[in-house]
Amino acid sequence: MLTVALLYNLLPLLLMISIIIFTRHKLLPIGLMALVYLIAFGITYFRLTSKNLLSIIWGNLVYGIIYTVIIYFLLNFTKEERPRQKLIFKTASIAIGVLAIVSAGGFLHSFLSVKPTWNSINKVYSKSNEAPTFKRGETPIALAPKTVINRVRKASSDIPHSQYYSISNQVQAQFFKNKPVYVVPVEYSGFWQMTKAGSIPGYFIIDATRQNATPHFVKRPYRYATSAYFNKDAARQIYRHSTSWLDLGSPQLEIDNAGKPYWVQTLYKSEFLSHRVNYKKLHVAVMNAQSGAVKIYSIKNMPKFIDEGITTAIANKLNTDFGKYKYGF
Repeated sequence: MLTVALLYNLLPLLLMISIIIFTRHKLLPIGLMALVYLIAFGITYFRLTSKNLLSIIWGNLVYGIIYTVIIYFLLNFTKEERPRQKLIFKTASIAIGVLAIVSAGGFLHSFLSVKPTWNSINKVYSKSNEAPTFKRGETPIALAPKTVINRVRKASSDIPHSQYYSISNQVQAQFFKNKPVYVVPVEYSGFWQMTKAGSIPGYFIIDATRQNATPHFVKRPYRYATSAYFNKDAARQIYRHSTSWLDLGSPQLEIDNAGKPYWVQTLYKSEFLSHRVNYKKLHVAVMNAQSGAVKIYSIKNMPKFIDEGITTAIANKLNTDFGKYKYGF
């Protein structure tokens, strides 16, 4: 995150260095740079700002304007320094202008250039009579996610110290030991509850093929969760360890065949100078919910226990992009 905040402040940093080298001013440019950087870091830490190149250029434009304007009015220059002052601020103005043009062009490119996104989608066509269906002997899913949530909430008293926790609205369907199940995470009820509890005691699992199935609470304590705060936030932890990747959607909880919980999030690379997804470069971040260790895999090489490297929400987006942009913008 320190690096991301720094990337957002390259222009102010270069301006500060120029002022320090070519004028007598030292303390004020450094102090203002530190303040701007801290603001950028705070926004990056809490908002998890995009690491997309276009976003970084836009950030340099915004922070560059702020730093340039403030430093211009705060500093006094001697007659000997004024030629250098004019050169410094003229160069900064040109840089700001270039960044503005590139940003505007990038946003326009993101809006209009949709065909590369469609081309990046891996497509396999088949006739309607060849479409995949349930095979004989396979047991279909018998429970709807809403039903699962209601049953799990009724069983929430099984959670130790349940006053600190609530049931997530996220329901994850997956195979556990070759059997279809639903996994439902437990969440912290709030910040103070997290500080008192220290960790989440486990998660719920329920058979997805039986209509009368009851939830079973699995005691597998984990510290990292989407409902946690600061460095224990699962999304923030993945963000910190996937510096060159952009995230699609929120992390979701999956378990391996031993019942160990992991947070799984789809990652991608965007088209050049664009916010649009390059579907050929989808990867998966897998984070151990107990230790916080993060590993990144390609879709083809992700661990076998992961059933949704591409989440339902991302699959819906992919289908939408396929249908919407088939013939371009």
